[in-house]
Amino acid sequence: MKMFMDSNRLIELAAVACDDKKAGNDTKVGLVLHELAERIKKRGIVVLISDILDEPENIMSGLKHFRHQNQEVIVFHVLDRKELEFDFNTRTKFLDMESGQEIVTEPWHIRSNYTELIKGLQNQYRKECREYLIDYVPVFTDQSLDISITEYLKKRKKLFEVVSNPEFLREGEAIRDFRFPDRIVIGANSKKVIRKLKILYDPLIKKGAVFFPTSRRGAEL
Repeated sequence: MKMFMDSNRLIELAAVACDDKKAGNDTKVGLVLHELAERIKKRGIVVLISDILDEPENIMSGLKHFRHQNQEVIVFHVLDRKELEFDFNTRTKFLDMESGQEIVTEPWHIRSNYTELIKGLQNQYRKECREYLIDYVPVFTDQSLDISITEYLKKRKKLFEVVSNPEFLREGEAIRDFRFPDRIVIGANSKKVIRKLKILYDPLIKKGAVFFPTSRRGAEL
């Protein structure tokens, strides 16, 4: 499990936990999350990169601890593609890396139940993360992690636009000018955003405010 903290646009390594734990040790990711949540005091972005092999209730409890402290949380759930596809065709020995327990079987005996279980686990994480405003991003071990993160950031960038909305407040008349502006300047690089903001400001426009759409740069001149 790796965790990073974004503070003031600087990505700092906050902790690398469990990397030194040997297979067979019972990895309590949930406990590690609680511990880190207590140690990280600055508000920022917490990024968890892990296979999150722990009870989902423990994982979510730890993640909610971060949200309770007003941290933004992003979870990259690392999966082996075979975990989802269960692409085994011959008699195979399966080893539990946590407990060391082994089972030898024909894959088709357990494929249906196993894939249903894994997909159910993913859906549970996806649902609960959405409920607590946590970004849940599945990534695969055969993918480059930096590429996966870059693709996520590209998609995330499309979710918002930066808009300049300067105010013109006169000394002694600030409250009145705020409530009844004579002009509304919106600086945005997207026509779609400008249209939406014009609808938002429609009640003030109907009262006489003049709507001035421009670029972000133009709005700051």
